[in-house]
This record gives sequence, structure tokens and C-alpha cells, in this order.
Amino acid sequence: MNTTVVYVTHDQTEAMTMGSQIVVLKDGEIQQADTPQNIYKYPANTFVASFIGIPPMNLIEALISEKGNKILLSFAQGSFIVPSAKAEQLKAQGYIGKKVVFGIRAEDIVLFESPIEMEPVIGEVEVIENLGAELNIHFTTASGEMITKVHPGVKIEPEQKIKLFFDLNNIHLFDKQTGKRIV
Repeated sequence: MNTTVVYVTHDQTEAMTMGSQIVVLKDGEIQQADTPQNIYKYPANTFVASFIGIPPMNLIEALISEKGNKILLSFAQGSFIVPSAKAEQLKAQGYIGKKVVFGIRAEDIVLFESPIEMEPVIGEVEVIENLGAELNIHFTTASGEMITKVHPGVKIEPEQKIKLFFDLNNIHLFDKQTGKRIV
């Protein structure tokens, strides 16, 4: 219709489906203004990461460290090597030895077997939400609570311990103090 419309909603699904540009506000301040896809894929901070997306992005505290020529992201029960491009950014920005907020979307968590070499995070299933086309699995880990999405044919039971792996190409890291996106 070639018409600009400003539409205000608290319903993120409505905003994502209707808008070509979205402005995410918190307490009257702009947190991020971008396309729906960019807001979802590259949230500017932990507020946007936790507000946009159903379920919201998983956010847990982690420590950045260096071992040899590798940059590691460590949790309460394990660690993994940060992909090189993201590792270079962390090192250049002075995050070695600092705590950060690690973010991963539910669809970027793989259960049972890793597509790459990494230590699993062990989670205990707390709640299974059957949504028909998918299951949202809520689980606890030593680092905190997380949610993943799986195909409804996957056999999972409450209190079951499962191995969790992350798609390292889709990890998000945020500054622990400011909440702003690092990589």
C-alpha cells in the first residue's frame, strides 16, 4: 500500500509478523531498531534477547579464558572452544578472564549427540510442553535453567538426564555488566 504505519503492541509475535522494521523499547528507551530477522538473530542486548523469541533466548553466566591458542567459554560443569572469529573479537575487546552472559536460542541446542567435538552440558528434564509440531523441553543444568525445542517424536521423560550440545555458529555473548552484545 506504500503507506508508513506506526503500530504499537506488546505482542512480540504480532510485531515480528507485521513489521518490516521494529523498535524495541524498555522504560521509554530504544533498545534496538532493525528488521524483525536482525532483531531475532542479532539482539543488541540481553533485554532484547530475552524479549524477542518464543521461547526466549537461554541466558547463563560463563567465563572467558585462554588455554594455549584457544579461547574457552566455561560453565559450572564444562567448557567449549569459542569459534575463531568470535574468539578474536573477545580477545581484542579484552574479555579474557571476565564473566559474560552466554546466550543460545532453543533451536540451537542439540540433544544426545554433538554435531561437533565438544563436552556436553548435562541437563535434567523438568517440564515438557507439547505444542503439536514441536516440544519445548525445560531442563536444569548446574549453570541454570534452559529450554530447547525438539521434534515431537523425540522420546523424553521428566527427570531424565540428557546431554546438551550447542550450535557454536549461533552462540551469543553479552557483557555481564551492561548487557550489551559483544559477539
